Amino acid sequence: MSDPTGYIQSPSTSSTITKGPARRRDPLSIWFFVCSPCLVYGLVLIPIGIYQFRHPPAVVLPQLHATLWWGIGMTVFGVFYATRFRPRVVSVAPKPRKASARSLFTRFSGWVRRDSP
Repeated sequence: MSDPTGYIQSPSTSSTITKGPARRRDPLSIWFFVCSPCLVYGLVLIPIGIYQFRHPPAVVLPQLHATLWWGIGMTVFGVFYATRFRPRVVSVAPKPRKASARSLFTRFSGWVRRDSP
């Protein structure tokens, strides 16, 4: 079959029946992109920090092992945000609405007597 624009439609795509709820992907969060380099940098800094235990760098206060601590901190930050803001597939089924006071009043307004003061 062809449509008015001249494109040919496949019969299998024109009458598709889906089973179950429709699904869609959430848009990617900016925090997912922020955590990705933090996770990678943290995983790079940890082995360097471990190496610097045996070979301390020529910096002030090398006994604090700042490279290792920054690597651990960035890895924890990256893992937390990667799991918190990971892309998900969600169903498109409508969410049930919560009853507000106004909707409850309009729904049950027939129960109130109109002739009472």
